[in-house]
Amino acid sequence: MEFKKISPLIVLSSSISFCTYSFICKVFAHASGEEVFAQTLITTVFILGLGLGSFIAHFLKKPLKLFLFMETFFCLILIILPLLLSIGLNFYDWNWAIFASVIIFIVGLISGFELPFYLHEFSHLTNKVLFLNYLGALIAGFIIYIGLENIEVYKSFYYLGLMNTLFVILLLICSSTKIYKFILPFCILAALFVFNIQFYKENHKDIYKLNYLHLANKTLKQALEYSRKSAKILSLQSPYQKIDFVPAAIHQHYAQERSWGMYINHKPQFFSHSEIIYHQTMGLYPYLYFNQHFKNVLILGGGDLGVARELSRLEPKPRVTVVELDAKIVDAAKYGPFLNTIVNTKKLEGNTRIIIDDAIHFLKTNKEQYDLILADFPYPTSFELSKLYTKEFYQLVAKRLSQQGKFVFDFPIYAQEHWNDRPLAIVLKGLQFAGFTSQRLIGDHDTFVFNSFQRIEKTEQGESYLDLFDLRTLSNLRDFSGKLETIDIHKAPIHSLFKPARGFIVR
Repeated sequence: MEFKKISPLIVLSSSISFCTYSFICKVFAHASGEEVFAQTLITTVFILGLGLGSFIAHFLKKPLKLFLFMETFFCLILIILPLLLSIGLNFYDWNWAIFASVIIFIVGLISGFELPFYLHEFSHLTNKVLFLNYLGALIAGFIIYIGLENIEVYKSFYYLGLMNTLFVILLLICSSTKIYKFILPFCILAALFVFNIQFYKENHKDIYKLNYLHLANKTLKQALEYSRKSAKILSLQSPYQKIDFVPAAIHQHYAQERSWGMYINHKPQFFSHSEIIYHQTMGLYPYLYFNQHFKNVLILGGGDLGVARELSRLEPKPRVTVVELDAKIVDAAKYGPFLNTIVNTKKLEGNTRIIIDDAIHFLKTNKEQYDLILADFPYPTSFELSKLYTKEFYQLVAKRLSQQGKFVFDFPIYAQEHWNDRPLAIVLKGLQFAGFTSQRLIGDHDTFVFNSFQRIEKTEQGESYLDLFDLRTLSNLRDFSGKLETIDIHKAPIHSLFKPARGFIVR
């Protein structure tokens, strides 16, 4: 083989391998909700595969035939992977760690064979081979940067499958191998590719819906038939997350209800028939509980505008600033789908300002002081979300809060079902480290942590605010702060950006 002809293939193979590794890492990090563990596991298994592939290549005297076979097999893996992933992650209760490990080990094994093969073929040009191999990885990084946010991951695998097929054809031509020997494998690959594209195109929405249907006792064929007949799920994909609006009618026992639920990355945020409890407890109850009219309010998160909606009902209206990272959620609240049915954004005009920004960046750069700060974030179910529950974050909140101000956020304490000691102890320690010396736990249905720099004394509640509450919300306003006395925060670690506390992430 001539080096000039083969050099572009060295770059291409390295680029395909690195992209495949990155895309698989992304899929399983999102699917598991355990980004750090998923990435660590996948990286470890990938390196093991690389090592074994290199070890095998070292003992082969004529590695070309095996290399062509492995690359053809790699095409097969990439072509069927979207279907395997979509069915495996949305329907079958497969252990994602084992599933990811098997796939990434095969990818690592094949990738580990590539570089030794090139070094064997061009042993006198080692430096050039290594340069081209690293160049391919750099190009892959650029592809990922411009592609991950704009291309659906499953479609990326089809693209990589086609690129790898092209790579094998070019390798056959460059190596002067008789191509007719590979006609049958390529025909099989082409048939599989067409089948996968067609099947995925026709069924991917129904397969995705299986994640919400919980049809464990049915076959895949039965499940798909049921899925086609059930209500449609409307999905939005933003650069940050997958947003699903799931009609309650998708579940048989809710078939008569017209309500819906909002899910982010498959995790429930709220349901239309009960969201008022959450939003009123967070937005209005601080006024009633502290009998204090907060004039300048900051909402971190809350792009669904449900809390802002409740604050707009107060008289006189407070000045409200909403800082939301994801513009897609704000657009849904303004123009639909679904969210605009619970929020009339015209009533927010005049007193509500919406800023699209990261909460931590906003707190660092904005110098304004607020009377009330409300953190309306998803629960810390992942490492990324847990950053919003660190001592550094609470310190930033404290700097932006007036001396008499209050800080409120929701936290999954499960007062009735399960008392979540360790995560709560870690949160309380971080709050006290940031200067919030007093806390109250409020709410049965949705639990909130009320925080103050001064000791929170029992005061007369603001009766004038009672008329603003729905009866269902009033039934949620239970103060069970006495349970704080059972939490020993002295032994709890401090959750920091630089040293995350083990066992903090809430499942």
